[in-house]
Amino acid sequence: MLVSWGSFALIEVFEQQHLPFQHIPTLAILGGMGLMLPKSPTALKLLYTCIEIVLIFYGATLGYLHILLTVYLIVLIRTCFLFEKVGRWTIACLPLFLFLVDQVRYVQNTTLLLLGGQQEAFWMHLDADHW
Repeated sequence: MLVSWGSFALIEVFEQQHLPFQHIPTLAILGGMGLMLPKSPTALKLLYTCIEIVLIFYGATLGYLHILLTVYLIVLIRTCFLFEKVGRWTIACLPLFLFLVDQVRYVQNTTLLLLGGQQEAFWMHLDADHW
């Protein structure tokens, strides 16, 4: 998943002729965090999960992570290694909720930029994609 995000950064390098310096630390930190999962205590595990979510939101504000549900899968997968069954389900609901909030925000921002006729086409496109 991180490789796919890195490929987005490379595409940006070729299309816009500049290196996306703000993307590289986000990807590097998320990748590095996967190499060291905390074993205990629970507070450290929660802090670890919160840092992941903050990094994902930061990446979303940069503009290239907002449409990728796979970003939140990293939190879900790592949560399975960190917490017991109840903790897994509790933490699993949070990224799903955050993804839905981010998608609503993305659609609202996109529709503000479109003209009347374009908005109708946009909504028809969204509806067609989900059915």
